[in-house]
Amino acid sequence: MSDPARFGPCKVAGEVGERHIADVLTRAGFEVTRATLDEERQGIDLWATKRRSVQVKRDDVAGRTGNAFVEVWGDEQDQRPGWARTCAADWIAYLVADEVIWLRPGAICAALEGWQARVTAGELREVRVPNAAGYDTVGWLVPLAELRALRAGGPEPRLP
Repeated sequence: MSDPARFGPCKVAGEVGERHIADVLTRAGFEVTRATLDEERQGIDLWATKRRSVQVKRDDVAGRTGNAFVEVWGDEQDQRPGWARTCAADWIAYLVADEVIWLRPGAICAALEGWQARVTAGELREVRVPNAAGYDTVGWLVPLAELRALRAGGPEPRLP
């Protein structure tokens, strides 16, 4: 686990989301283990049964705004791509309040070009979020309905 002081409240909130997803998976009969620090750097937070990896994204604002924050730049200044471009996990668990939207990273990647065109056209908003480490994370505000349309395996996944 990385140093929570470096990422502040976002890291703490993320860990709460990871515990929630781990509990959901455990109740569904999966064996869940935390990823190593090296795996976290690759965008993997949890492993679920049969060594399937899960990256957890918790969005505390999406329930109010109706938009998901899809991170395209993890560090804009250093041009470090965000999780939408780099996730190596088998699954993404996008947590909005008590809802879990299960996604495959490939589905997110496939949607990026279209979303980029809509950002350029002014149809979707791009936002910069400063963090405690001194750099901005950049993401696009994508309607939750669109994210749900990319859902993998229905409302609850059957992790292979």
